Amino acid sequence: MLCAYEPQTFLWRSLQAIFPDSVDHRAKKGSKVIRFCPDNTCDEFRAAPAARLDDLALVYLYYFGDYYELSTWRNAPHVRDSIAAAVRTLGLQDCVSGAADPKDCMGKGLRRRGLKVYSVRFDEGRESVQPIWR
Repeated sequence: MLCAYEPQTFLWRSLQAIFPDSVDHRAKKGSKVIRFCPDNTCDEFRAAPAARLDDLALVYLYYFGDYYELSTWRNAPHVRDSIAAAVRTLGLQDCVSGAADPKDCMGKGLRRRGLKVYSVRFDEGRESVQPIWR
């Protein structure tokens, strides 16, 4: 696993406990890639190898992931505390404090760090990848 530091390692394990076999970490064309696929769709996160992709993917899923079942994971107190630490580490406090538009602020934070988020769908055996933020 490509997790950045211990709290996030725990967070990935807690997420995988709710969504078994739904998280895939890999390298792809000189980038780190994380795919979160709880159903026939995925959120795909890409970044250069030196980026804190693990942290940003978790923060994105916590604040912006639209899978209903994520609420169980989000509501655990230890998850909230660890996510708050990741937000501080990434310097994205303003994005989630209400002081800025969250989607716009997070998008700018992603772009500044060279991070990209994609929506992946599988239709009739074909993979369709659409950028969310790039």
